[in-house]
Amino acid sequence: MNDDDIQLPPNHRAVAEAIAHQNAIDRAEAGPKAPHGAISYRGVTLDSRWDILAEYSAMRAIVDALPDLTRVRIESFWCDSKCTANYIVTVKARRFVADLPYAVEDAVVATCGGHNGIMVQSDASEGNVTLDCRWGEVPEGY
Repeated sequence: MNDDDIQLPPNHRAVAEAIAHQNAIDRAEAGPKAPHGAISYRGVTLDSRWDILAEYSAMRAIVDALPDLTRVRIESFWCDSKCTANYIVTVKARRFVADLPYAVEDAVVATCGGHNGIMVQSDASEGNVTLDCRWGEVPEGY
């Protein structure tokens, strides 16, 4: 099969425009935006799909709550603004340890009250580790 064989529905442009319009509405309604894109915080790159200020604040708090030996193993945190409280955590090359995903999850729950999913990406033989949605008590002031 080549690109010429792909059959698009007759209204594909209208569908694409509607999806783009809904994404723009969702992004606008997601909250105040940070005046920056990805940032480095305590040696960890933080990024948010839609540059949501509250997500950067939450990720900084999560990094602060991580044990030092866990934090130094993490390369980046990415928050998927479309899913809210859904994270992809990338581990530095050859730095994965079995309890790292759970240390990250504990820090997320302690600081944010929970999450809608965490994927920990690593080059370890275990591959990626995905943690399902987990919510606990929402911390006071969050």
